[in-house]
Amino acid sequence: MLSGWGGTRLRPVAGWTAKLVWETNATLFSGLALTTLVRGVLPAALALTIRGLINSAVQVAQQGTVEVAPLVPWLVIGFVLSTVDAVSRLADRLFAERLKDDLNLRITGDV
Repeated sequence: MLSGWGGTRLRPVAGWTAKLVWETNATLFSGLALTTLVRGVLPAALALTIRGLINSAVQVAQQGTVEVAPLVPWLVIGFVLSTVDAVSRLADRLFAERLKDDLNLRITGDV
């Protein structure tokens, strides 16, 4: 914890900051929150997808067949999740930069 910034002073400042950001551009703030949430969930989703892919590959190998059909859904899900990951990284950066610019304009205008 920062010295001199106990919970009694930090909460009002955090509330004021959140209110200022929301009033400046609620859409970008929501987009940033959403992309952060998506980026937080993606590693678990990718891990589950890889687990499913490995389990399907082991099952196909145990059957002694050369069949790709059981692997295709997991490969598609992995591709989709990887694409969502790449797009969410770009969107997160875009939203953060735009929000920073909007806040700079707002604060400069208020001063």
